[in-house]
Parts: sequence; structure tokens; C-alpha cells
Amino acid sequence: MSLYPDNVPRANRVRQLSQDISHVQAQLKADVEDARASDQAAFAMLNTIATNAGYKTLDAYIEASQDQLSEEDRAAFDRMKTDLEDLDEDMNISHKVFRGLIAVGLLTKGVRIFAMGFKETQSILFGLQALLKSIYHAALGAVETAVKLASWGRVTLNLVSRGGGVATEAIESMRFLKIGGNVLIAIGVIVDAALLIAEAIKGAEQRADLQKAIIELCARRFIVKQIQQQARVILNFKSDAKSIVKMKTKYDDWTKKGRMTVEEVAVELKPDMDKAEADLKAAMSKMTSKYIWDLLDKQDDDSQIAWRNEDPDLDAILKWIQDHPQKKDDKKKS
Repeated sequence: MSLYPDNVPRANRVRQLSQDISHVQAQLKADVEDARASDQAAFAMLNTIATNAGYKTLDAYIEASQDQLSEEDRAAFDRMKTDLEDLDEDMNISHKVFRGLIAVGLLTKGVRIFAMGFKETQSILFGLQALLKSIYHAALGAVETAVKLASWGRVTLNLVSRGGGVATEAIESMRFLKIGGNVLIAIGVIVDAALLIAEAIKGAEQRADLQKAIIELCARRFIVKQIQQQARVILNFKSDAKSIVKMKTKYDDWTKKGRMTVEEVAVELKPDMDKAEADLKAAMSKMTSKYIWDLLDKQDDDSQIAWRNEDPDLDAILKWIQDHPQKKDDKKKS
């Protein structure tokens, strides 16, 4: 008879946590690909809008709208545009869509989107998107690219202030997300349960190893779950943006045919643009560490098989992320 009978449920918990992480990582990969498809569709429609408005390129259309921005907002846009052109092609296209959406608002009479601040909004959206893409590339084995994206994402999220329209608790949770992304890349994204569970699970050494693995995997699962939830916020916003752009192309066609005036287009677009901003702000404000913890807690409850006797609590998970040796250098920079 085993001297440590609890090693069996411990090993099962390690397997379950590993499977949870692998499942979320597969979903993150799909999220990245969905985001790419959404951006490409919106990008094509924005080019049509620009042409219909008499501009040779989308860039020229966007440039014409920039006169209505403050010098500070314009400088922030230009800096990010330059960064993303060098960083990642998908994110470069995504930022063009973001700027194009704002241009649609600025060049449509009476419409303005993102009253909470252009800089704030783009820092959140693209800082989080960079972390998501970093995990995507790390899972594919492109560690150098992953590190570059994670580093840029961390610096960009550091620009998000506590006074800018998103709840303070959600801003605080991003601090752990920034660190967590670096940890996942440093210690390996893909989890192989076989590497964490010894062949024999009867001894004290295996007991200690399994207990340590449970703590680490709970923390890693927390990180990927938070990234997944943030990715869903980004995807929902991209879907809203694509819908607005699609409406604008339809209204432009109707304006040409005399079915609508420019003023009527503005009246029709404004509620959707206001809602896109309000939904983004509300969704981001909801993304606190406690919210992620509650999602995972319910997931374990619903499974009816989770052995959680030695799972760390939320404070212990956040402490593991904060104290993990792989990000001591990162703490100095944050």
C-alpha cells in the first residue's frame, strides 16, 4: 500500500491542469487567426471607403483625418505606427484598421469615437494584442519573436494610466498579465504532463514534486486564462469595428444613390460607435484578477472531478507570478 495515497489525486490534478492549459493555448491560437481574418476583412472595406471618399489610399484617408487630433494624440499614433511596422505585420494591419475606424468617425460629421482617449485605448488594445501574439509565437517555437512582442507589449501597457476610463482593479491586473506573459515564454508555453509526473507516485520525493507542480500549473493556467479573456475582448472589439466599417460602406453607396445624406449617415453611425467604445471600456474594466479566479473556480466546480485540496488561493497565485525568478529583471523595469 502506498505511504502517500494522496499522490494519485495529486497526479490526476497535475494532468487536469496541464490539459486545461493546453486547451486554452489551442483556443488562443484560433483567436489569433480569427483576429487576423477580421482585420483583413475590415482593411479591405476601409480601402473601399477611402477610394469612395476620393482618396488614392487608405493611408491618405487616415492622414486627412489626423488634422482633427491633438498634437499629443497624433504623436502617439505616429509612434505606434512606426513601432508596429517594424514589429509585426498582423499588428501593423490591425493598427491601420484601428486608425481607419477613427478616421471614419472623424471624417463623418458629428461622430467621434474614443472619448476616453486615443492613447489610452490604443495602448490597451495593442499592448494586450502583443502579449497574445507573443504566446502564439512561443507555442510555435519562435521564441525570439515572442520575446520581442512580449517586451513591446509590457512597455506599451505601462503607458496605461489609472485615470483613463478603465477600472483601477483591471489596470492592476494587467501588471500581473505583463509579468505572466514573460514567465510563460521563459519557462516554456506548452505543458507536457508526462514531464511533471514521475512513473512511481508512492514516495515523499514524488509528493513534493507533485505539490510544486500543482502550484506552478495553477499559476500558469491563471495566466493563460487571463490572456484568453483579454483576447476575447479584443476579438469582440474587432467584430464591432468590422460591423461599423461594413455599415459605412453601405451608407456611402446609399449616399451616392441619393438615398441618404451625409448628415443622416452620421446619425446612423454614432450610436454604434458610442456602443463600441462603451462595450470595450466595460469589458476591460471587468477583467480583474478576481474575475479570472472566479471563472476558474466555476470551471473546477463544474468539472466535479477537480481535486483542489492543495491548490493555491488567488493571493498565492499572484505571489508566484510576482516572485517567479524568470521575471526579476522585469520587475525592475515595470
